[in-house]
Amino acid sequence: MKEAIKSLSSYKKDLQILVNEIARRIDHDQECISCGTKEGKVNGGHFHSVGSNPALRFNLLNIFRQCEKCNSYLSGNLLNYEKGLDKTFGESVKYEIKYKLPILSPELKATKEELKEAIKNAREAVKMLIKEEKRLSNRERIELRREINKKLGLYQ
Repeated sequence: MKEAIKSLSSYKKDLQILVNEIARRIDHDQECISCGTKEGKVNGGHFHSVGSNPALRFNLLNIFRQCEKCNSYLSGNLLNYEKGLDKTFGESVKYEIKYKLPILSPELKATKEELKEAIKNAREAVKMLIKEEKRLSNRERIELRREINKKLGLYQ
């Protein structure tokens, strides 16, 4: 019965929690993308903020491990986030995230059913990542993000 009255925004919030967890688990044992620390609380920090580009809110290529300080208190620490993308993944991945993602995903109009399916797939991804928890190479981190994005079914 709860499911029947659940709003679209509630499904989005549920999916956001799972997607952020996926990003943090993919980046297991890695440093904050912005400042390089491993200290403190870990967030899933968006390069393109949810407010400025809601279409990218669930795109795992837009979300990386970020410390609480950079994410919450330094508004994402974007200049250093961009430098971190370049240093960690190289110029081509940074360019893709900074310029191509917003063009390739101009809007996201997911239905409740599509979000429910994405939530189911995200839960499976979290379980898999918990089971296989290990430090991934930078290349593996990007490839796994692409693979899980496909499984979520919200991005081409």
